[in-house]
Amino acid sequence: MELAQVRAAEISVRGQYSHIRPDGTTTFGTVVGDYKVLRENITSEEPGGAVVAWSNSLGHRDAMLMRDGSLKSLGVGVYDHYVVQLFGISLDEQAAFLRNIKP
Repeated sequence: MELAQVRAAEISVRGQYSHIRPDGTTTFGTVVGDYKVLRENITSEEPGGAVVAWSNSLGHRDAMLMRDGSLKSLGVGVYDHYVVQLFGISLDEQAAFLRNIKP
């Protein structure tokens, strides 16, 4: 997902360390091509320490693990010292996943 690289640059260039994008939106639910973004992790850690930092945070770790199997794609972006992970699912996989959910 190229959007992860865009997000890392947005955070660095604009100095806006937030899940809110410069236009006031978030990446959550954004459809890019055939994929929908479901989760985003951002950090100002160096790339080598990013996964360790996220793993030590319950919310970030949950985003990476998504035990329900709903996440099927990963995008990683690095710009300056900002690292972004975007987790998503193809629209076809999302439709199949939603059909298989038991009420």
